[in-house]
Amino acid sequence: GPTQETKLPLAALEDTIDKDNVSQVKAQVIVEIANGPITQQAAEVLHIRGVPVLPDVVANAGGVIVSYLEWLQNRQHQVWTEQEVLDKMSEYLVKAMRNTLSPAAKKDISFKQAAFEIALKKLLG
Repeated sequence: GPTQETKLPLAALEDTIDKDNVSQVKAQVIVEIANGPITQQAAEVLHIRGVPVLPDVVANAGGVIVSYLEWLQNRQHQVWTEQEVLDKMSEYLVKAMRNTLSPAAKKDISFKQAAFEIALKKLLG
C-alpha cells in the first residue's frame, strides 16, 4: 500500500529542534506552528536532508489574516459568514504558499528563506 508520511507539528517553544537533536528528527514534513521552533543550523540540516518545513511566518498567519478580515468587515459595514471568512483566509494562505514554493524550488532554498526574501522585497521594493 501507500507509504504513510510522518508529519511533525512544532507548536510549543522556540529552538525546539537544534543542532544537537536534529539528527533524531524522523519527520518527513514539519509545520512550524510555534514562533522559531527550529534553529538556523537545524533548518539547514533539514533542508539538506530534503525535509520540507512549512515556516512559522506562513503557518501562523491565519490569526493575523482573520483579524484583518474582521477589520475589513467593520470598515465596510458588512457581516460575513464564518465560511466566507475561512474562504478568504484560505485564499491568502494558498497564495502565500504558491508565492513561496516557486522561488524556493528555483533557488534551492527553504520555504522560510523564500518567504523572508519575498517579505524583504515587498518592504524594500
